[in-house]
Amino acid sequence: SAMVNLITLQLNDNNLSGNLPGSWSTMTNLELLYLNEQELTGTLPESWSSMVNMRTLYLFGNKLTGNLPTSWSSMTNMIKL
Repeated sequence: SAMVNLITLQLNDNNLSGNLPGSWSTMTNLELLYLNEQELTGTLPESWSSMVNMRTLYLFGNKLTGNLPTSWSSMTNMIKL
């Protein structure tokens, strides 16, 4: 089931690997997401642009590639990336 009411998800330093799941875009109330210091790869999901309440997204210390998707311009509450 979707975790639509989740506001904070802190998973830093957990040795997670693989791609960022596009399905997380259903967490539309998420404001803080900490995924730093992992082994995450791939690109940033365009679908995350629906996470319009996101204020802080920490992704440093990963092996992500590519640019910020242009669709992320809808994330106007973002203050830390």
